[in-house]
Amino acid sequence: MNAHKSVLVIVCLVLVCSVACAQSGTVTVNASHLENSSGQPVTNATICFAPVNSTGNPISYRIGDAGQAISSPVCTQVSDGGFSIVVADTSMTTPQNICFSVTVTDNTSGNQLLGAGYSCVQPAYNTTVPNNWCANGICNFDNYSPGGPSLPLTGSYFQGGTMTGPLYLFEDPLQPKEAATKEYVDSAIAAALASVGGSQQTLAAPAFSPGTGSYNSAQTITISGPSGASILYCQDTNNSCSPGTPYVSALSISSSGYLRAVAVESGYASSPIASAQYTISTPQASTPAFSPASPYSGAATSVIISDATGEASILYC
Repeated sequence: MNAHKSVLVIVCLVLVCSVACAQSGTVTVNASHLENSSGQPVTNATICFAPVNSTGNPISYRIGDAGQAISSPVCTQVSDGGFSIVVADTSMTTPQNICFSVTVTDNTSGNQLLGAGYSCVQPAYNTTVPNNWCANGICNFDNYSPGGPSLPLTGSYFQGGTMTGPLYLFEDPLQPKEAATKEYVDSAIAAALASVGGSQQTLAAPAFSPGTGSYNSAQTITISGPSGASILYCQDTNNSCSPGTPYVSALSISSSGYLRAVAVESGYASSPIASAQYTISTPQASTPAFSPASPYSGAATSVIISDATGEASILYC
């Protein structure tokens, strides 16, 4: 009889572990047909998942309630449209429901390949937000719908539809807790409306300073947008690129071309794309003059070379 009890205990322990250990705090995100913003397969690039909060600001997190705080992005290579990477289950992080800002960078040109809508990606063990793209710890990025509503960022857990503790808005789990603001609640309500087909407010387009114009030297450009929104931008020479690089500080423009930017925020429709054209004209130095002028013959002659351009350097041979 005792032997039978021992066997029964061992079996129960195995069953308990199979349930409790299934959700380890991480998920696998993979794809086999990753496409760029133009619908073309991504052949040689790097995909990165950078932890951010619901407004797009960098954030630290822990997997579960313990362990070392993580703030660095996780990256892997994309080859012929395919990749596989292990990231945190955002439903099990502290704070809960963090976002990942996902970027795909071409390994040859350095261009950003994804369009707007990937600033708050939330892989989880099982999630229906958006489009049922995660199940049993596997998230199929081919099924991900960009720009879907995000889950509220919180330090509390929900069980059976009941919140087990107070709702807090976290900028960083290592900093003191701050009660949810009205703006945060409004954003959560907007996201809830969007998830059931309600209307979304469209964000205002970003603004450039200085704006479109012709300049005689390199310019430092700042981009501003709606409060709480993240700004994605891109640069090109034909005003057709898809904004995908997060704007974090002023940009230096030293050659002619275009800047394009879009404002994105969870719970809101992305803004129209704003663009500005910059023509950078570098002044040409004047032609050097010789004194006395050529031709030179006979005895050695001292020659002075001068230039009317203010601080130009003169090279000779």
